[in-house]
Amino acid sequence: MKLLRQEVSNTEPFENNTLNLDFFAEDQVRDYGPGSSVFRIGDDSSSIYSQNVVCIAGINASGKTRALMSTSFVVDVLTGDTLHWMPATDPAISHIQAIFTANNKYYLLDANLAAQNTTNGGEQYAFSHETVWQYKKKIPSKSQLKDFSVFKANAHIIKVRIPLSQKQHAAEYSGLPDSCFLSDESAEYLSPFTSIVRPLTMSHRAGLLAQLQIHHIDQSNIFFSATEDCQLQSTIAGPILQAFDDSIEYCTVDQQNIVHLKFADAQKEKKVSLEEAASILSSGTQRGAQMISKAIYVLKTGGYFFVDEIENSINKELVHMILSLFVSRSTNPRGATLVFSTHYPELLDFIKRKDNIYFFRRIKDANHRVQTTKYSDIVKRGELKRSEVFLSNYALGTSPKASEIKAMRRYIAQQVAAEGTHGR
Repeated sequence: MKLLRQEVSNTEPFENNTLNLDFFAEDQVRDYGPGSSVFRIGDDSSSIYSQNVVCIAGINASGKTRALMSTSFVVDVLTGDTLHWMPATDPAISHIQAIFTANNKYYLLDANLAAQNTTNGGEQYAFSHETVWQYKKKIPSKSQLKDFSVFKANAHIIKVRIPLSQKQHAAEYSGLPDSCFLSDESAEYLSPFTSIVRPLTMSHRAGLLAQLQIHHIDQSNIFFSATEDCQLQSTIAGPILQAFDDSIEYCTVDQQNIVHLKFADAQKEKKVSLEEAASILSSGTQRGAQMISKAIYVLKTGGYFFVDEIENSINKELVHMILSLFVSRSTNPRGATLVFSTHYPELLDFIKRKDNIYFFRRIKDANHRVQTTKYSDIVKRGELKRSEVFLSNYALGTSPKASEIKAMRRYIAQQVAAEGTHGR
């Protein structure tokens, strides 16, 4: 399954309370080489490619984490995962639209969501209604992928979340064949937290796992937060460990959760607890090792890896290496997608394409909403350094205002001077 475009409604802090992102290559793919950063969907005749890397860049409090969570939520919907993990917040997401592909066919899901009480007194998302369209021809155009209404005009409905016995009460669907409705038995047993697209995407996933001779991998869609608890939990493979800390020869965890740690210049290994090992290893080593381990699972099945603040505690060159894992076809043969957020514009220079970078900017309206703008819509010249475009505030709102930084410096100087006077 590949997500190509999404719209999430009633979600703050975005303009019109709506988050729109796409994940296909809108610009031309001139050379589909081993490092082209895209993955062709379908056979050699297809002109549709999914992005291997999508970057969300912006200043603090510009909605980057919210965007990653919302997109991960949409992928969970499409891959058949239940919605328990994401609580219904205020304002709660009320509507999603998603264009996706599975088994070389193109679909659109239009789903309404509502908060439902849980047994522990909280609220979580549940489906109140869903409609699934299938594109009529083999391959849609990029303009059809960009516009949900245009896609629907070239597609037909194949499934609605309505029992067949209630067909006569659904006037807008009266002309649909019976096969578009749920059997009464299916409707009775269908969880309100599971989408009706599950049979479409799960059959694709099951076929892939069978082809790879993998019985089960439950980590093809992973959200890695900026505050992830990265304490050591298992053995770190030698090549991964030494990329982050070459002073350590090995770090293994046995069945009793005893850590065997040996430094390169030491004669003997140390045997310590998980807690002690966590205090010995740097936070960057632990976070980086976990990130790589999770990425391996995603790369195996062509899934999605969402990483918030990818640069947190990790050297810039090692971040570059992580990006390259998804760019290169040798390490990413099934088109896995890395979606990450960053505050650091230098990382943008590692990205070759212009249509897979989003700038998140606060706009000057009454509510200071966030506007999402694709880099390729702002800058047409490919030779410009992305980091300079970001730092120069060329797109307006990508860097803190100079006047605000100056005012903060003045305030700090005043506070320091006052403290000094008070202490005499």
